[in-house]
Amino acid sequence: MVANNAVSLADSNMELSSRVTQQAAALEESASAMEQLNATVHQNTGNTQLADELSENTAQTANRCGDVMQGVISTMDNVQRVVRQDGGNCRRYRPASRFRPTFSR
Repeated sequence: MVANNAVSLADSNMELSSRVTQQAAALEESASAMEQLNATVHQNTGNTQLADELSENTAQTANRCGDVMQGVISTMDNVQRVVRQDGGNCRRYRPASRFRPTFSR
């Protein structure tokens, strides 16, 4: 009977050892997956920061373009006003001297 119990105990120990080994392997896989997830989270954080910077730059560029367009509209309004005041005779219109082209001889 002692021999049978010893064999049964040895079998149980072998089974327990096998299960512990399986659990250790599963824990190693989980740890590896957690490391990959952590790396992905860090990469996503960097990508989010880059996207935020690009979004801010795009908004600033759009604002500058809006300002430029307002300047173009204002200039076109001034041209239209001058043409209307001049009765369509643009030859009489003389721009300010700072806008006159200078030609070297």
